[in-house]
Amino acid sequence: MIDRTTTVTAGGPTPGRPASADASQVVGALFVDMDGRRARYECYRTDCPCPVEGPIHAADDDPSDPTGKRHIGTSGLVAFIDGVKDQHLNTHHRSTR
Repeated sequence: MIDRTTTVTAGGPTPGRPASADASQVVGALFVDMDGRRARYECYRTDCPCPVEGPIHAADDDPSDPTGKRHIGTSGLVAFIDGVKDQHLNTHHRSTR
């Protein structure tokens, strides 16, 4: 598997380098693996009550399907990616950004 993690630091993107725990530089990271169709969001704020959102995988069961046979698919993964940062900040940090 290829590591496609990119961390943004003060000097620019650094492929494959883990995110810094220093909240003054990096306060969160959204990890996306579209090859494996999965994602997770990690918050590095020291006061965060929910430091990890996800992980979510396109093959996870869809909670809205009563038969439990349907998976969330790529559209569910995209919805997670599109909304996780704003939802996390609004819910846990009372901030829009």
